[in-house]
Amino acid sequence: MEISLSPPIHNLDGHHEKRNAAGAMYSLAVAYAEKTGATIQQSGINVQACMDEGRQQRIVAVYPAKPFTFSDLCVGFRAAFMGELDHEALQ
Repeated sequence: MEISLSPPIHNLDGHHEKRNAAGAMYSLAVAYAEKTGATIQQSGINVQACMDEGRQQRIVAVYPAKPFTFSDLCVGFRAAFMGELDHEALQ
């Protein structure tokens, strides 16, 4: 199953504007992965702060061995989701 936001997010402000939708997306992904033993992968990372971490995709959970943790998401998403849009700190 693939869950995505449309239109895609291209910058930190885009993350901030869609944080409720993204939170719901990850809640749904976690519920599905827990029940089916699936892997959650964050793909299409195209925000510079996240790309600077060196990955375009990342595995954020593998059930049941490695449950989802917020710290496994890219730094841009974590900052935007928490409402801490400090652009200088993320560059």
